[in-house]
Amino acid sequence: MLLLTEAADPGWRATADGVPLSGHVVDGWAQGFDLPASAHHVSIRYVSSRSGWLVAQGLMVLVLVVLALPTRRRRGLGRLGDVDADTDSESDAESDAESDAESDAESDPDGDAEAHPESAVRV
Repeated sequence: MLLLTEAADPGWRATADGVPLSGHVVDGWAQGFDLPASAHHVSIRYVSSRSGWLVAQGLMVLVLVVLALPTRRRRGLGRLGDVDADTDSESDAESDAESDAESDAESDPDGDAEAHPESAVRV
């Protein structure tokens, strides 16, 4: 038996003379391999399973960066409410101008407010 003083993990691989060895947990924590008595050359390596996780995390970060990038909007193609707001503000400006003209006419029945600016009172 070959005993490693490393924690048992499925990533440990061992070969004896090119033949894979079966691994198992020894003393509840250590990694062990069944080693034949005729083995001359033993090779032990650890194959990390983190490479898959690193690739997945990298892709996730890439997606988050792309989603965080600002987008360009074309002029005139805003949200649904934006189109109505623009037309409402134009019609509000026109109605405000008309109401100002009507209030000026009501406050100056003679029509000579421009001739006497001190008598014209605006609210």
